[in-house]
Amino acid sequence: MRLRAMAGLNSLEAVKRKNQALQQQEDEAEDHAQGLQCGSWMASASGDRKLGNEDEEKMEIQEMKLKQTKDIAEEADHKYEEVARKLVILEGELERVEERAKVSELKYGDLKLWRRKGAGPEASGRCSLWKDGRLSLRPAS
Repeated sequence: MRLRAMAGLNSLEAVKRKNQALQQQEDEAEDHAQGLQCGSWMASASGDRKLGNEDEEKMEIQEMKLKQTKDIAEEADHKYEEVARKLVILEGELERVEERAKVSELKYGDLKLWRRKGAGPEASGRCSLWKDGRLSLRPAS
């Protein structure tokens, strides 16, 4: 049970690291896009001079790069949202696994205690069922 919880923690940490990497990639793409937009704005603001063929080609290349960068940022954003959803799911699963492990450990501890005392609950016939992680004992008749 603890191995499962540890595996859950490891996968949770991996998802968090991937989430951070995607967030960083998205931020870098947005910064790059803003830089390209600023460059194209400055080029259009200095429109007094006549644009030559080279300048027009450079502008087209910059516009294509801007579009690609925006696409990358959008894709990173979608991946980030997907990873965030998976993280929430994994955290919920981890919480449930930890709770089940805690209940199992309590049951195991109760059984060890009964056996150490010499007469387990199953031998005395007093153990009726498990309830909230503890033995529910019937009164001796």
